[in-house]
Amino acid sequence: MKKPVPFYSGEYAAKGNIEYENMLYWARSVRSGDPDNYEGRAAAYYWKNVFPKKIEFFRGRDGNPPNNLLNYGYAILRAIVARGLVCSGLLPTLGIHHRNKYNAYCLADDIMEPYRPYVDQIVLRIIDKGENFLELGNSIKTQLLGIATVDVQFERGKSPLMVGLQSTTFSLAKCYEESSRKITYPTIMNFGSKRNHRNENEFIQTCEEEYRTAGDEEDLPF
Repeated sequence: MKKPVPFYSGEYAAKGNIEYENMLYWARSVRSGDPDNYEGRAAAYYWKNVFPKKIEFFRGRDGNPPNNLLNYGYAILRAIVARGLVCSGLLPTLGIHHRNKYNAYCLADDIMEPYRPYVDQIVLRIIDKGENFLELGNSIKTQLLGIATVDVQFERGKSPLMVGLQSTTFSLAKCYEESSRKITYPTIMNFGSKRNHRNENEFIQTCEEEYRTAGDEEDLPF
């Protein structure tokens, strides 16, 4: 059995040691449109392991805390992304994958996805400090509002998340103009290429079997 490696969300290391090779495998294997539902598998595995086991966490819009913290943090992030899109001359309503006539922020919901872990990072820190997260008190709201100034790492250096998001939305506008083919996103962690692949397929198969028997996930709020 392989020795577990630290699991990271942004720059924050969770206390438990969580295997992540299956996540990398799913990321490498995903195809356009995700016909094999690798995103769903990764989400199920991620939410099962991201928080301490004592919380017995299940991700859902109306789920038990700390879902309330995640919902609040994602709403703030969504607003920051929408602001960045407008500043880059784009309409947040016109999404790429998210399509809903009742949703005025479809494009924001598309673009915010890789930034979600920075919210998770703040929530993990709140839990780790032993704060009461059953209700959204002023202290917790203040910490979640700080998402705008969290440092994010790009290839050319660090910047506050709000500034980095402007780079992301500007790069998307360039893609629409056909002057670029790459959206600029921050690098959360460099996993590297030197890993022990012994028994990796067996481990991945076990995780996928666990995912298949876990049941359907609730729709997330965004």
